[in-house]
Amino acid sequence: MSFLDNLAKGLKSALDVAKTKGEEAAQYSKLRYEIFQLNRDLEATYSKLGKQVFNANTLEGTGEFFAEVRRLQAEIAQKEEDLREIGQKNPEAAEAAEAAIQAEANAAAQSQTYTPQAAADSGTQNPTPVDTTKPDKAE
Repeated sequence: MSFLDNLAKGLKSALDVAKTKGEEAAQYSKLRYEIFQLNRDLEATYSKLGKQVFNANTLEGTGEFFAEVRRLQAEIAQKEEDLREIGQKNPEAAEAAEAAIQAEANAAAQSQTYTPQAAADSGTQNPTPVDTTKPDKAE
């Protein structure tokens, strides 16, 4: 074999490994997003259940909500188990996906953070407080 053949085989092997790790990281991220969505669905179901119980002032007719809560909880548990399996097979992919998710969450949180300078720039900052402890003297 020539040097170029060995180089080609080495590059192909490295690309296959990178492809596999990338696919696992994508699968991990997809599962994380699905769990997030399922938790949102679960919270919405809890909200509907609470509204139903409040409006009816009884537990009659709420069985479908309890069934939906149990279904969502089971689906979340299964996806979390899938995440653990991926994390055990490829911890680097799991760590990379977690880091990307955390970075996105931090960026979203920073975009919603209140800063006094931003308030001043928007014209909504409160003026200097007036001392109201001393009455004005009429002269």
